[in-house]
Formats: sequence, C-alpha cells, structure tokens
Amino acid sequence: MAGRHSLPSPDPWFVLRGHTDAVTALNFLDDASSGSLLLSGDGCGWIRLWDLKTKRTVADCMQRHASKGILSVTPVHGLDNANVLVHGREGSVSLLRLDACGDGRDGRGFTTVSTFADATSDRPGGLCFCKSVVLPQSGGGSGHSPMVALPANDPANINLFDLRACRPASVLQDPSGLSSIEFGKCSTRLGMCMCMEWCPSQDDRACSTGELVCGHEDGSLVVWDMTAQKPRLRQKLQDQPIVALDVDRATRRQQEHADAGSANSAVGDLRVVSAGASSTIHITRIARTTNAVPTDTGNVASEGSPKRSTVKTREVVLKHEGINSVSLRRKCNGGGPISTGSVKNNMFATGGWDNRVRVFSFPSAKPLAILEFHRAAINEVKWSRHMLCSGTVDVPECGCEGQLLAVASKDTRISLWSLYNKSENI
Repeated sequence: MAGRHSLPSPDPWFVLRGHTDAVTALNFLDDASSGSLLLSGDGCGWIRLWDLKTKRTVADCMQRHASKGILSVTPVHGLDNANVLVHGREGSVSLLRLDACGDGRDGRGFTTVSTFADATSDRPGGLCFCKSVVLPQSGGGSGHSPMVALPANDPANINLFDLRACRPASVLQDPSGLSSIEFGKCSTRLGMCMCMEWCPSQDDRACSTGELVCGHEDGSLVVWDMTAQKPRLRQKLQDQPIVALDVDRATRRQQEHADAGSANSAVGDLRVVSAGASSTIHITRIARTTNAVPTDTGNVASEGSPKRSTVKTREVVLKHEGINSVSLRRKCNGGGPISTGSVKNNMFATGGWDNRVRVFSFPSAKPLAILEFHRAAINEVKWSRHMLCSGTVDVPECGCEGQLLAVASKDTRISLWSLYNKSENI
C-alpha cells in the first residue's frame, strides 16, 4: 500500500489530550460560525467540546446513561431547545443543548434536554455497535422534525425516531426474503446493521428525499429509498461484516434530457466507500437508470417504468486487516459549507486496527499517505466539513486556510492533521 507514490508520514498539526479512556466518537460542529469547534466522546461516557482556536476544552459533561461508552456525537439542526445528539453504546439517546459554547472556566456548557432509549437496550447483552445517523428535517417547515436512524431490537431492522416528539416514527423492515426488481429473491439473512450513513438527494436536504446506506453483518450493502421507505438495492460485497462506510453523490448528465436547465437533467449516482474486518476496501458506484415514459402531466415516471441500479465496485487490498472508520473529504470554496449532494470529493481516509490512518485519492483510490502517530487502534476519522479559515485556525504547514482531519484513538488522544491544503490537485 505504501508504494512509491505515497507520502511519508507527516507530523500531526496538533494533539488534543484530556480524555482518560479510549476516544470513540468525533464530529465537527458543521455550521460556518462554529467551524472551529470539535465534539468528542469516550469509552467512559464523557463528552468534550474543543475550541480549535485555543486547543482547549471549553465544555464537558458525563452522560450517565452512556457509561458503557459513546458511539456517536452529532450536531442537530431544526430543534428549538437542543443542538447535539449523543448515542450511547447501551442504546441511550440524549439530546443536549450547548449553552454559549461553555465559558472556558468551569467547563459546564452542556444541558441535557431529554433522554430516551432505543430498542437495542432490550437486546441480550444490551450493547449496540452501529452509530446513529441524524436525518435533517423534512421540508424545512416548522411542522416537520429531524429524525434519528437507530438499529432496532431485530438487528436487521432500523428504527426512525422523531427527535421533536422523542418517540418512534417508523421502522425500516429487514428486506431479507423480499422479491423485487432490485433484489431478485434473497433468502439469506442480512444480520446486524453495523454502520449507516445518510445521503440527501441532489437538490434537497430534506430527509424524505434522500437515501440511507447501511452496511450489514453478512457483508451486504443495502440502500434505502427514504421517499417510499423501501429498500432500493442489496449488494453483497464481502464475507466479513461491513463496519464502516461513507457516501456521497456524484453528478452525471442524462443523455435523453437535452435541456440542461431541466430539473431532471442531472441525476446523482451514489459513491460508497466501505470497509470492515477484512483487508479490502470497496469503492462502489451505484447508478440508477430509469425506463421512464412521459405522461400527459409532464412526469417521467409511471407504474410501468421500473428503476434499476447499475453497480460497479473497485477493490483496494491492504496488507493489514481491520478498518474501524472511513471518512470522505469534500471540497468546498472559501469559508462556505460543504453540500453533500453537489460537491466533488478528492480523497478519503481510513482508520485501522493497526494504529494507522491511510489516505487515498477519490475515486481513483491512489494511495497518498500513511499517518503513523497513535499507539493503539483508530476508532474514528473525520474531516472538517468547512474551511477552517486562517483567522480561525492557522495552518502553519501551508500558510493558508484549509480543512483538518481529526483522528480518535484507543490511546485516549485526538490528533489533528492538515493535509493537501496548499494544493487540491492530487
């Protein structure tokens, strides 16, 4: 993997120390005004908020309902009284309010608004391995609410919870055994849902018009169409469980639409990077072709026009087995936000059991660098979703604004890396 064209390991831009247990969750606060704030969670249930200007903790709290560890910490938009969701390994879900980002002295900036348990808390052993995913509010109106997707008591099912009402909204049923255009006849069980990611539609971030991509214990990838809340695709990728994935949406032009300004002139193909306990990384492109017939109302879809998916997969084989986390870096301009549905990605990072972070170009999968710093397994890697401007975070290696890669490790440390910020042409 570390061939002639990959870079030697650079030094981290900075290392954050403060957790006393394995760091298990990371997330940047993803609005432009808070682009210099990083959330982290550890194996003891502690949540910390880091200010990357001062490189210090400005708020922290202990989640007693997540004493067996934090699976994910996620910013939430669309709620009046909460802006952070915490998912615990034993199944608890807490909504927190971050008050003025803490005062930097007593470290008390979090207020717990509500806590509820998902169905996995009733499972024997009571532990969950799949990180929750927050789905943005549907439509954007005041009557709509963001939702969170969680693994259900039947491990192949997925529960959708309404975050405003803190109650179940619906269930995505295990598609094993379904007979459909995409599935054919699938008799094998998917097993437990190990990971999932949300990808909004090309032109709308509403949760009713996107797709939820899930990796399962049997090595299958399942794509859910959230408009109909039905499975769109099941693709067997490997024999080992898929434990990490990330997804974006590429843009391609349909040849049958001559009008470039038409709402239907661009269709987003899903591009999924997935990995797990094996030594293989899969880069999967899922393109949908529509046999649509124009109708009198101008619509191009009809009951007799099925939609099929074309799947192309590229494999990258590593020397060492085991990847815990995958993160795509998304290009953005200036200090503006990154739109998942419209950007071009140019690299992705993986965090492995062998204590290393590997960086690849995307989608060519050319190896770029191996980051060697941590002394224990990497639990999560996460790229910042905004440009961290020079007035916010100075990047001395390149003297310009850029994006950071945050790495959480079992060795209790968080490393921050500035990579390819001087030139995006890789």
